[in-house]
Amino acid sequence: MSGPERIELRHDRLRHGANVALCLALIGLFGWHTLRGVEGAFVLLVPALLLFGGMALQSVAKMRDRRPVLILDREGVFAPSTMARPLPWSEVRWIEERRLGRTRLFLYVDQPSRWLRPEAGGAWTAQGSLGKLLPGFERPRITLETVWLDRPHRAIREAVARLWGAARGESERAVR
Repeated sequence: MSGPERIELRHDRLRHGANVALCLALIGLFGWHTLRGVEGAFVLLVPALLLFGGMALQSVAKMRDRRPVLILDREGVFAPSTMARPLPWSEVRWIEERRLGRTRLFLYVDQPSRWLRPEAGGAWTAQGSLGKLLPGFERPRITLETVWLDRPHRAIREAVARLWGAARGESERAVR
């Protein structure tokens, strides 16, 4: 992807660092209660080690990974871990923002499977079981997660809207 304006979004080291600290503190708390002989603490220490230890390891891996998670430019959008190739803005029919639980941007396209890696198709589109259960979720779209990235959701949303709008404006001028 090329162009003068290129935005590369990576995992937010500060948030993942805080997550590691929190997970280690919780493991330490369960360990301290176990060492003090608090009844039932050892039974809870094992699941705490698995859950919080796993979360801490995942955050450490993301802190060390400096590859772009999401790339936005004048040509389109690309999420290297889930997309097989960049999605041109001209293929995006509509963009929608949802802030239920995790913050997301939905890019509505005609055939999401053309852009996604085969192993990511069900997880990143509304073609899976959720689309069959809930009305409105069956529309073909690509989901962009915007949490835990090194820029706030609002800045990402504004960049997507600006780049998509500019691409739409250029295509309309080219038709005239």
